[in-house]
Amino acid sequence: MPVGDRRPFPQAFREGMNAVKWAKFVDSNYCYTFYYPSFFVREERADGVVAFGYHAYGMNVVLESRVSDADSQRQLEYIREGELEESRDYRYYVHGIQRGGKLYSLALYYPAEYRWCMQRLIWKVKTWRCETVKLQMSQYAR
Repeated sequence: MPVGDRRPFPQAFREGMNAVKWAKFVDSNYCYTFYYPSFFVREERADGVVAFGYHAYGMNVVLESRVSDADSQRQLEYIREGELEESRDYRYYVHGIQRGGKLYSLALYYPAEYRWCMQRLIWKVKTWRCETVKLQMSQYAR
């Protein structure tokens, strides 16, 4: 929050989301993309999940993406939302897309009390298309 800003944090966060710069994540293994707020920080995960989070002023928000093998029982595309089983104080919004034998999902986890602040992030997850890109090996050589 800017120094000297006296607005309640939820209000400042929501208004800030309307002007936020978005950063693009490109997965070099599966060649798909998604956008996240540029002030979110990448979180290291050992389970193959890509996560970006924001943890400040008592707010913990995580945007994560995962790729798994597709299940023939799943729909080709779905959106789910609700309360986390582990904590009713948190909600989730998930968009899954099945393509080429893989299930790509983008999920947002956020405090229930800040639901009205998350509309821009929820919209980003809802309208995510799981765009794929062609990578040049020199771009992502390790």
